[in-house]
Amino acid sequence: PVKILDYAVSKCLIFSSDTQAHREILDSDKCVFFKYNSIQDFMSKFVNVEENSLLMNNRVEKAFKWSQQFTFKQRCSNIISMINF
Repeated sequence: PVKILDYAVSKCLIFSSDTQAHREILDSDKCVFFKYNSIQDFMSKFVNVEENSLLMNNRVEKAFKWSQQFTFKQRCSNIISMINF
């Protein structure tokens, strides 16, 4: 999960194996899923990136916006609001 946030904050396109653990963190609006343990599927998705650059840029932006809820400042704000009720 930490690497996923690093990629999102860096505005890098996220490629993720399609596993239950990754699906609990991400959705297809924020990343490109490929079949677990399939280099052919990974390569197919990778080649597809350039052909769909607008869609991929949209995913990058959505992942970046999602990552902003995990900043230190935001976490502190959440804690303070919980204390203040």
